[in-house]
Amino acid sequence: MVGTALTGQLQQLGYKVAHLGREAGRHGGVITYKWDYKTGYLDENAFDGMHYVVNLVGANVGEGRWTEARKKVLYDSRVKTTRLLADTVKKLNVPLKKVVSTSAVGYYGNTIVLVDEDTPAGNDFLSKLCLDWENEAKRFEQMNIPLAITRFGIVFSETGGFIEQVSKPVKMGVGAILGTGQQMISWIHIDDLTSLLTRAITDPSLTGIYNFVSPQPASNEAITRSIARTLHKPLWLPKVPAFALKLLFGDMSYELLASHNASAKKIMEAGYTFKHPDLDEAIAEVLKNKAST
Repeated sequence: MVGTALTGQLQQLGYKVAHLGREAGRHGGVITYKWDYKTGYLDENAFDGMHYVVNLVGANVGEGRWTEARKKVLYDSRVKTTRLLADTVKKLNVPLKKVVSTSAVGYYGNTIVLVDEDTPAGNDFLSKLCLDWENEAKRFEQMNIPLAITRFGIVFSETGGFIEQVSKPVKMGVGAILGTGQQMISWIHIDDLTSLLTRAITDPSLTGIYNFVSPQPASNEAITRSIARTLHKPLWLPKVPAFALKLLFGDMSYELLASHNASAKKIMEAGYTFKHPDLDEAIAEVLKNKAST
C-alpha cells in the first residue's frame, strides 16, 4: 500500500524506481529484482546505479491470528530482510546516499502517555520486533551511510488497511467500538506519509529516528465514530469486550486494545507541515477517494 503510493510520487518527481520482490519482472514500468530472505538470496543487479534504499518490507501485522508461526513470519519478514539488505550493501560496498528504514510506533509498547523518539522500547512482542528491526537498520550507520528510521502510525488510505477494515462493518450497520474505546491510536494520512518519506530520501539533514504520525492522535472510539458519521451510519451495537476480542483474534487482540500515543513534535520542528492533521477531515478525504475509485 505504502510502496505503491511512494513509487508513484517518486516517479512524478523524476526518480527511477526499482523494487525488490518475490518474483523478478516488470510491473507498470517498474523493474522488480528477486530476493528471498529465507534463502538469503538478493539479485545484486538491483544495486547497479542505486542511490537510495527505502525499506518498507514486512508481513501484514493485522492479518491472521498471532500463532507462534505467524509471529515468526512477522518478525523474520522485517528483521531478516533488513539484515539481508545490510549484508548485501556491505558485501558490494554500495555507495548509497541514504537509507530510509521503516519501524512502527509499536516500538513504545502499550502506553496512553504521549511518547517521543527518546522514549525507550516497551516489553511486548511488537516492541521487541521493532527494537531488533531498528538495530539491524543501524548497521547502515556503521557503514557511514546516512540513515533515517521512521516509526509509522496507523496509515489512513483509500487503497486498504485500517480504514477499510473498520468501515466495512460500519457500512453494513454492524460497526462497534473495540474494548473501552479509550485506547489511543497514532495515525497518519497516506499523503502525509509519502511526502514525509520523500522528504526523508531527499533531505540530507533528516537522519536519525522520527515518528511519522499525525499531530492529533485519537482514541479508537473517536475514530470509529468519525467513520460512522462520515458514512451516515449509526453505531448501535455495544462495545466489543476484551474477552471476545481475545476469543476472535488470540494474541493479536492485545494490539487491538493497546494504546499508541506518539508525538509528531520532532518532525514538525524539522519543518514539516501536515496536509491532513485533522482526524475528521483525514477520514472524510480517505472515504471520499475510496468511493470514487
